[in-house]
Amino acid sequence: MRKKTPRRIDLEDVKSKVGDLPSLPEAVTHVLRIMDDPSSNATDVTNIVVRDAGTAAKVLRLVNSAYFGLASKVSDIKHAVTLLGFKELRTLLLAAGSFGLLSKLGGEQKGFQEIWKHSATVAMLARRIVARRLELDQETAFATGLFHDAGKLALFGYMPIMYRKIVAEAKKQSISFFEAEKLCMDTNHAEIGQWMAGAWRLSPSVVAAIGLHHDAVNAPNEPYALVCEFANYICWLKGINGPGNFGQRTLDLALWKNFGLASDDLDALAAIADIESEFAEIIAQGG
Repeated sequence: MRKKTPRRIDLEDVKSKVGDLPSLPEAVTHVLRIMDDPSSNATDVTNIVVRDAGTAAKVLRLVNSAYFGLASKVSDIKHAVTLLGFKELRTLLLAAGSFGLLSKLGGEQKGFQEIWKHSATVAMLARRIVARRLELDQETAFATGLFHDAGKLALFGYMPIMYRKIVAEAKKQSISFFEAEKLCMDTNHAEIGQWMAGAWRLSPSVVAAIGLHHDAVNAPNEPYALVCEFANYICWLKGINGPGNFGQRTLDLALWKNFGLASDDLDALAAIADIESEFAEIIAQGG
């Protein structure tokens, strides 16, 4: 009797395994809401922070870190807003709150830390890339980078056997994690992450970009996916990758230039990637 071929895992299987996703922290929910409100201001951000002592302490620790290199210690949230600016503090709050959420998916294991460091660095670089294109929103680019590998964390935390199989296949074939997923499943971390981002009610631009961040060249109407791909490439250049990436990456220089970026921009962004990765580590140090 012929042995029956086992059914390949698809998105519905992942949803079933994950069950109820961890909820977005209240602070993150409020930050995302005011990001979508053009009338929001510094007072709105300050109110979010001060209502939670733990969040306030975390934000102040970040503000006083070596990353910002402020001349004197900041002990008051209002002072932090004055020094760093309204948008910078919003970004800090989103990053700090998201670490707590994503750590619930992957735990405190080494693999999670590597994925987090990569994701947060992509987020910081994506924001800097968009700063060169004024018609795009820096915080949307940042959120896309921050959550772009959430699907990988879901596999890591909820389906560890499959996750290890994908990493092993990637190493065996000298290919990327994404390419190895195609050999092992009928879904991938981009599709899983898109589902998660939708469940968390992230903005439509972020949801779409997460789903397309490995197919950005074929998605001309989703510029944030392309920004994420650019930032991913820079991280690969600098060796700031999550587990399971053993393949080579290429950059479409025509797309880079069509996006309004110069060759010098690539060198400049690569030069600061290590500094941006320090930001990710500082957030992780305090949980």
